Amino acid sequence: MEDDYAYPWLSDDEWAKLLFLTRGQINAILNPLRAYGQGVYVDGAIEELLVLFDKFGQRVRGKDIPLIVRQSYAPLPTE
Repeated sequence: MEDDYAYPWLSDDEWAKLLFLTRGQINAILNPLRAYGQGVYVDGAIEELLVLFDKFGQRVRGKDIPLIVRQSYAPLPTE
């Protein structure tokens, strides 16, 4: 049975704008970490979260893909 509603796909321009806005919001949320010397990790975390959000969106639309960005925990700075 097909769904009665399909999510509309965004144009490339709309997608780029949404990605820019999302990246800015994640940066704003994680920005306090920069004050504690964690800034080097923030940019990488933002990119990984964007990949996760994209995969989540694909799953919501019914695409059968794994919701995995990392296979294991990131190493701690002391490791």
